Amino acid sequence: MSRLLLPLLLALQTTASAMPTLTKPQDAPFSDIVGMNCHTLSDCGFVPALACIESKCEYCRPTANDCNDHPGDVAYRCQVVEVVNEATGETEPQYGLTAAGETVEAAYCVEKNLFAPFTYNDLWTTLIAFSCTALGAGGGIGGGGLLVP
Repeated sequence: MSRLLLPLLLALQTTASAMPTLTKPQDAPFSDIVGMNCHTLSDCGFVPALACIESKCEYCRPTANDCNDHPGDVAYRCQVVEVVNEATGETEPQYGLTAAGETVEAAYCVEKNLFAPFTYNDLWTTLIAFSCTALGAGGGIGGGGLLVP
């Protein structure tokens, strides 16, 4: 039993030590991109990426609509970087510097979750995929040959 327990404990320790740890704001993730000129969200990188705020790549604000093209768009969301504080052992937000030198929560844009929020576009896509699969199965080609390419 102890022969099995030791490798498991080593694997857990390796996984736990792989968690990002708290760093100085100037060393936060994406700090090398902050302040670059941009015109669209894609100028700040692909997902995950920073937000384009006032023609500068900046950390997104979780309460603002920085990651989307317009206020009703929910395709992307703002995700705060959480790290482990080695002194307390608890997770807390990582702070980073803006182009102006202000300290803010380091956050970046990621794609939305699948079911929260579940939008009409998600519903239509699901219905179309289901219909194509049903037609493909009825025609004898199978769903994989229809949806995968």
